[in-house]
Amino acid sequence: MNATSLATESSPVHVLVVDDDRDMVGLMRRIVERMGHRCSTAGSGEDALKYLATDSFALLVTDINMDGLSGLGLLEAARSSDPDLAVVMVSGLGDPRTAETALGGGAFGYVVKPFELTELQIAVSNALRRRELELQLRRHLHDLEAEVGRRTEELRRVSHETQVQEQRFRSLAQASPLGILYADSQGNFDYCNANAEALLGRTRTELGDRRWLAELDSPSRDQLETSIREAASGVPDAMCEYPLRRPDGSTVWLRSRVAPVLDDHHETAGVVVLFEDIGDHKRLEHQLRHQASHDHLTGLPNRRDFRDQLARRLVALEPGQCLGVLLVDLDQFKLVNDTYGHEAGDQLIVTVGERLIGCVPPGAVVARLGGDEFTVALTESSREAIVAVAETIRETLRKPVRIMGVELSLSASVGIGATSDPQAAVSSMLRSADIAMHQAKNRRDVVEVFDSSMAKDVARRLALTSELRRAVDDGLLRVHYQPVVNTVTQGLVGLEALARWSHHEWGEIAPSEFIPIAESIGLVHRIDSHVLASSLQQLAHWRAAGRIHSDVFMSVNLSASQLSNSALPELVHQLLGSYGLQGTSLCIEVTESSLISDIERALPIMRRLRALGIRIAVDDFGTGHSALSYLGQLPLDVLKIDGSFVAAIGRGGVDVAEAIVDLAHRFHLEVIAEGVEEPHQLARLRALGCEMAQGFLTGRPTDADHSLPTPASDPSRLPGAHPRSVPSEGVTRDEVPA
Repeated sequence: MNATSLATESSPVHVLVVDDDRDMVGLMRRIVERMGHRCSTAGSGEDALKYLATDSFALLVTDINMDGLSGLGLLEAARSSDPDLAVVMVSGLGDPRTAETALGGGAFGYVVKPFELTELQIAVSNALRRRELELQLRRHLHDLEAEVGRRTEELRRVSHETQVQEQRFRSLAQASPLGILYADSQGNFDYCNANAEALLGRTRTELGDRRWLAELDSPSRDQLETSIREAASGVPDAMCEYPLRRPDGSTVWLRSRVAPVLDDHHETAGVVVLFEDIGDHKRLEHQLRHQASHDHLTGLPNRRDFRDQLARRLVALEPGQCLGVLLVDLDQFKLVNDTYGHEAGDQLIVTVGERLIGCVPPGAVVARLGGDEFTVALTESSREAIVAVAETIRETLRKPVRIMGVELSLSASVGIGATSDPQAAVSSMLRSADIAMHQAKNRRDVVEVFDSSMAKDVARRLALTSELRRAVDDGLLRVHYQPVVNTVTQGLVGLEALARWSHHEWGEIAPSEFIPIAESIGLVHRIDSHVLASSLQQLAHWRAAGRIHSDVFMSVNLSASQLSNSALPELVHQLLGSYGLQGTSLCIEVTESSLISDIERALPIMRRLRALGIRIAVDDFGTGHSALSYLGQLPLDVLKIDGSFVAAIGRGGVDVAEAIVDLAHRFHLEVIAEGVEEPHQLARLRALGCEMAQGFLTGRPTDADHSLPTPASDPSRLPGAHPRSVPSEGVTRDEVPA
């Protein structure tokens, strides 16, 4: 049962929310109203008392620490004026003494800021449910007292009906769902019904033969004894909850209400004790507490509970000990979800949780933060010992797992934040582990330990994020063009458009650094559109000036998310029309991993692009994780051999390039080789039947202001060619085009 379903079990009521923080009042009001209740708010304890004096409320939700009348003072005043009012206390302090004071003062619930939405929902639902139970119990008690009163009156007026009335009372008591026990003013047993016998685990004879209260086996017996003394002195409705161990060894949770019984002179003649079995209620409370602090899928502690446990471990850290936080992130988990469905993903998450529990040292805390992220907290003698545990986790997770009949290979990236300082902050440790984990994700299947240089990298990324927004808004990104030549004639057949960013302070920023940032903050579509429009406009200009042949195409690399953009074909169609170009003038490049990330949405968009005459190329083929079967299903025209395979030509790596060329031709696809730097590489590619090539040998990327490359008979003299010692550009993902 979740918090939302709990909220719908009680009828709408009027709730008063009190907090001197306007934002917090607004948040709590929205949560309460979302649960279907009517809500009023007050900004201070004094204003709340005015509302309570003029209106009727079922529930009071109040902050503890407020200027003027505090939440605890408001609790005492409110409960004194309206004993039926349910109260939930909210505090920014997780101090157990404050919580005990609030609950001891009559609060029904206690929530610590900041809280999850479900925490307040659960507290409100539990408080309203408890209030309803107490009202029902009070009405029942009132009915019993009324019946006792009627019986006493009849006994006084009609002595001969005494026996009949007593029998009626006993029948009523026997039929009651509560256990009922009557004792005289000294606490001596006089009568109990069958339910009381069952709940207490003793017969009437056993209760009468002993001092029944002294025989109760409960840590709260003194509390019950106090309630009976208070009732005997005239205090109405004394109540307590306690676990009771019965003679047969079983334990039952009871709630007892104790009320005085008055004689004809309105003097206390005895007490009546009502026993209610609240075991189901306690089990529900435990279940709700567990749900609020644990992940529903794996049963592991959640983020909030993990932070609490980590804080306790920090305080308990002793000299010579090192506390480590391991943040474990599964590599390519999204691919499992996309390929096999979320049910398979859930099974995989459960399996990973079980493996983590099985491979960490005793006493370590394993939690799930959400998605495919897990975290481990452990105390060891050194950082080296913590790293060793992280390596054990990584090796354990690398073992294949069978999910829904499919064997999957796993890997995980692990980031470590460690400290020997008991004064360290929980947030700092989690942030360190998170930074280290993201560093590990860059290489995958590795363990990284946080150091200060990583923090500098994060700071640079944040600065680049802000600067990139400004650069896109101000049009500071430029487009460079790298020639694509025919391997046989070395003639120019195409140009690849590449995004470039030159920062006024930091110099050239590599696309491999700013493109992922653009994707993460939603700017990549604007960059794609800018490069697409600029490159097509430049192509039209060059053609009109007679500087290139009319069949030279422009190649533009688009991000994976563009393949799910249903507006992309219309945008391309409009741009082609604006510059008087045919669809054959454009080749769109996409990475092979992006093709299958959401193939159901990408396929119809690719078909619409092909209908315009546009060619589609798979970039960096052989480096992704797609299945070869997709080559026959997708509307493709070109495979691009990654530069790493081209660089291996002549060093025992030609087999991969040859296999890709052969595979492409079997699917009637053309091939472009990237990163061609040496004449022997071009010669070998030509011999393999590779149609096109690009790289430093055939021309480096240049801006539109420079002369276009022209064909040359000798590849070593092609414009843009450079000595082998110059690093290649446009070869690796460091030169990812937009």
